[in-house]
Amino acid sequence: MSMDRSFQSLVRAKDKQGDLMRQFGLLLMLQYYAEFGTGRIVNRRTKDPLTREQIGRIADTKLSKLDKLLRDMKHNGLIERREDGYYISRRFIKK
Repeated sequence: MSMDRSFQSLVRAKDKQGDLMRQFGLLLMLQYYAEFGTGRIVNRRTKDPLTREQIGRIADTKLSKLDKLLRDMKHNGLIERREDGYYISRRFIKK
């Protein structure tokens, strides 16, 4: 379930970075891979964290474009990178 108010406040924010519609689209695709309870983006079968290469295949984009997209998403608070993988922000998704 996405959090409408959080999305709307990001759209109105003055310090947002990058193409938000593209970022929202990737976030929507990654929701399927979000681990219940943590929001960590994982392989649904093995529960291993997805690598940027795997995310690139999901997004059907080159790694150079994906790196910019992920950087913008981190700046905008949509995702965060931790030692054990990427996480979807709790502000934007709730399972």
